[in-house]
Parts: sequence; C-alpha cells; structure tokens
Amino acid sequence: MAISLDTDKWWAGHRAEYNLWLVGAGLSAFALYCTIVWSRCPAVDTFEITAFTIVFQAVGYLAAMAIANIFYFLGPISEKLSQPDNPLRYRLIIYRCGLVFSAALPFLVPLSAFLFAEKCH
Repeated sequence: MAISLDTDKWWAGHRAEYNLWLVGAGLSAFALYCTIVWSRCPAVDTFEITAFTIVFQAVGYLAAMAIANIFYFLGPISEKLSQPDNPLRYRLIIYRCGLVFSAALPFLVPLSAFLFAEKCH
C-alpha cells in the first residue's frame, strides 16, 4: 500500500485491514470459547451453545464491530488535534495500539468462560 500523507486517506485505507483483524479475532475467540466450554464440562448448561446463541452472539459481535469502527475515528481525530511532527510514525503507533486493543477484547469472553465455567469432577 502506498503511503499517503493525507490523514483521512491513510486511516480510510487501513480500515479494511482493521475489520479483517476484528473478524479473525471474533472467530478465534468464539472457537476458543467453544473449546473451553466443551472441555470444562459439556453436561453443565451454564454456558450452552445452540444455534440461537450462535446467531445471537454473531449479531452482538457485529454490533460490537460497528462500535469499534466508530472508535476507529479517534485515530484521525487525535492526529488532527495533536498535529505530530512525524505523522506516519504517529499513525502506525496509534493504529497498532488500537488494533491490538480491539482484537484482544473478544478474548475476554473465553477468559470468563475459563474462569467461571463449572468443571466436572
């Protein structure tokens, strides 16, 4: 990808990559969640997985992605407000920090399942 010095073009050009990471993080977190739930105690219905819950969670995750994309605008807004001396360096740091934070959030769900799902004896 060519490096653009225009703030809005640069951030817009990275939005697709950001969303792909969010989709990958969501799918990975859900797979990890299923693995944890089924391995801890599949007979306990504390964390059940059905077609309804899968659809419900998918819709909820799409809403979370929409919210994440609204927060994505903080990148170009913060750049315009701070007017850094090295815009490319600033963009890369802020983009990567936001990406890591956003991609890590879905993993709170499997973490909570791991911590709170009942374990069969």
